[in-house]
Amino acid sequence: MAKVESLERKKVDLLRELSQKKESTLQEISKLEDRKEKLLRAFEKLQQDKQPLFISLGELFEAEVATETALMLYAHQLERINRNLQEMKQQMKQL
Repeated sequence: MAKVESLERKKVDLLRELSQKKESTLQEISKLEDRKEKLLRAFEKLQQDKQPLFISLGELFEAEVATETALMLYAHQLERINRNLQEMKQQMKQL
């Protein structure tokens, strides 16, 4: 009879441990999904910021585009992208 009670206690302990591990795993999954969403949003922001950047250098130096304003705009876009990359790098370090 004592052996049956011992086995029952072990069973209860194992079920409790399993339940705790399951809860811990579910919490970890939730944290990872949140992190994934943050990284996806940061990636989408970077994708949007880099789209106007891809003006070819040939276009920049053609007569209609090769103005000082166009070059300043191009430099400004590069600076903005660099800032966003630095912010993303800091966010990744925090995660």
